[in-house]
Amino acid sequence: MNFYWDFYAQGKPCHVEIEIPTMKDIIQMIHQNHGLAVLAHPCINLNGKEELLCGIVSLGMDGIEAFSSYHTPQQATNRLEQARKYHLFYTCGSDFHGKTKPSIALGGHGCIASKEEMERELVKLIEKAC
Repeated sequence: MNFYWDFYAQGKPCHVEIEIPTMKDIIQMIHQNHGLAVLAHPCINLNGKEELLCGIVSLGMDGIEAFSSYHTPQQATNRLEQARKYHLFYTCGSDFHGKTKPSIALGGHGCIASKEEMERELVKLIEKAC
């Protein structure tokens, strides 16, 4: 710990200032690199502040993780409705990380969308990406 305080703490010779880019800058970087920006874990990241989503979408967000092992069925339904309302594509993810998250099962995302709807969304997503 002393090594940190002697060399890496603010004002010390090895200290590096951390600059955190804005969400707008991050979304622009993703788009400049031909990617699509997705808001992952919205129920956790928005932390009950759903009113923030409209502003995030206005920055150029492309998609939202609607189905996740972190979402209750009601939260997943709400995320799907938001995706439709804001014309975002939606993703499904279990957030399985193997033994680092042993309580999460591979494929446990709770997606309620039909196969046909997912196929239509995938076509739209491919068109948007190209």
